[in-house]
Amino acid sequence: MNVPSYHEVLSSVKVKIMQKLPSEIQLLIIDYLGALDILHLQLTCKYYHRVIEKSARNIWRNCLRQQCIENELFWPSFKDLSLASEFKDACTTSSRVVKFYETALERRDAVLRRTQITQLDFSEGLEDDDIQDIQEIFLVPGGRFLLTLQQFKWLCVWDLTLTRDDSQTYNLRLQPLLRHGIDAYENLVFIDAVIDSTKIRLLVKIRSGIPQEVASSINLGESSDQDVLGYQYLQLSMSGDTWSVQQLSHLTVIYPNGVSSLVKYNTLGDDKVIFHANSVTFVWDFVQNHVSMWCLEGVPQVYDVFSFGTHMFYLGLEGIFGLERPPFEPIECNCIIVPPASTSNTLTISPAFSILHQRRHENVDRVSGPDSCNSRILNYAPIIYEITETEQQNDDNSTIDVDIPQPRVTTIHRYRFRFNPTRPTESKLDLIESSTAHRRPLMLNPQPYSLSNGRLAAVWTEDYEDIQNEHWQTTSLFLSLSSKFDPTTHCDPHSVVDPTIELPIRTELGLVKFCDVEPSDDEDDETPPLNALACEFCPQTGRAIVLWESEYMSWVTLYDFLC
Repeated sequence: MNVPSYHEVLSSVKVKIMQKLPSEIQLLIIDYLGALDILHLQLTCKYYHRVIEKSARNIWRNCLRQQCIENELFWPSFKDLSLASEFKDACTTSSRVVKFYETALERRDAVLRRTQITQLDFSEGLEDDDIQDIQEIFLVPGGRFLLTLQQFKWLCVWDLTLTRDDSQTYNLRLQPLLRHGIDAYENLVFIDAVIDSTKIRLLVKIRSGIPQEVASSINLGESSDQDVLGYQYLQLSMSGDTWSVQQLSHLTVIYPNGVSSLVKYNTLGDDKVIFHANSVTFVWDFVQNHVSMWCLEGVPQVYDVFSFGTHMFYLGLEGIFGLERPPFEPIECNCIIVPPASTSNTLTISPAFSILHQRRHENVDRVSGPDSCNSRILNYAPIIYEITETEQQNDDNSTIDVDIPQPRVTTIHRYRFRFNPTRPTESKLDLIESSTAHRRPLMLNPQPYSLSNGRLAAVWTEDYEDIQNEHWQTTSLFLSLSSKFDPTTHCDPHSVVDPTIELPIRTELGLVKFCDVEPSDDEDDETPPLNALACEFCPQTGRAIVLWESEYMSWVTLYDFLC
């Protein structure tokens, strides 16, 4: 005799209580469920099977709309869907991606056998010379649209929709949707995607000089070290089948003594951008055209900077350092002059508090800040960042041959930071996961993360250093999904209670290989090495895009894991 468990009895009772509610209320409740919850509810009894089937189109469409909000997907990616089955398929694709990934890990051969590989043909929208100049790519969350950027040339949008021919075979015909001239464009700084599920914002660096009205009003001297950086903040949107580009604002930043460190960027809400270089931080409000600027003191090395409200946070190896941002002041002529940190009239601020890491980090190879691991930082939601340590793996009893590269051990430490706006010094910083990969003498590098249903997804490149020929080349591509957690879980900003979240700890980094480009052992082989310059992955649709480059040419490949 099978005795139902406590949870089965409780679920049955809840379902019976829910059935007594008015049908309109039941449908409202269903609208708050995730895709798997809707499927499970439909399996509980014939009653809910009929309810969901009767309103299937609206239920699955609303579910997809909610997924776009939670995972910051571009809603127009699904504009051509009309049937209930199409909306349902789109809602459950990310779950199938997880299933394929976990199955591949269990098989241990770690190759996604059903991956369809397509080299994209841009000839319909670009000349041959333009195709070779593609410098940046971005797969818009939703998996349907691709952005390409070329230095001093074009910003293009492409449609990656699959079409089915008479033999029921799916084919990809790349369709150009937008070609926007950007003659002054140098490189993409970051993409703030996606705003309100309908807009995409880009901060691009452009060639710029000192505005004449600024040069005539102040004396900047003629130092050869002087750096002038220009920026444009662009917004892409789609209405019907038409894409448009709008310049929201522009800014010229002058460093009289040059930029001695890499400029770090991040967004603050929908209307501000954070810059940090040469120990000077400023926040640009591009809507009000205001700036808040100060010199940071007391943090030896800054890996990233981010903000919650008026509080600024600096990520260092020791932990997170916080301070309160000074007031904004107006900008003249859309130009900011960043004084050297040593200047006496520069406002200097030291961190007001710090929250230290739970362990000491050594042999740090990379720090992936909140801008890499979180789509956007809003509403006091917890954020995730990573510290990666890499060291040589040596046998204590063996003699090391310095001429032979040694195997590497890569360990990724993932932290979660939860800000308490009422008591900032009581904010929480927890080490939630540590993953280790034992690799050959190669470098393992993650590309930008994507968030999908509480998991961080990424494509990894494994790069080999050819010391003799003095170049690097990509040997393999991998797919990874983090343990399931929800960095977008909203905490009560006024609560001082630490909400404990159960998080699984994985000791081995789960890498699923989907592409091999092994270096040739033939010393006479003159085939130029390949490098994966950029990789983008959309876990919602199971698609990855890779920009490849060799000595003579470049091309873009689409990997469709579920086709």
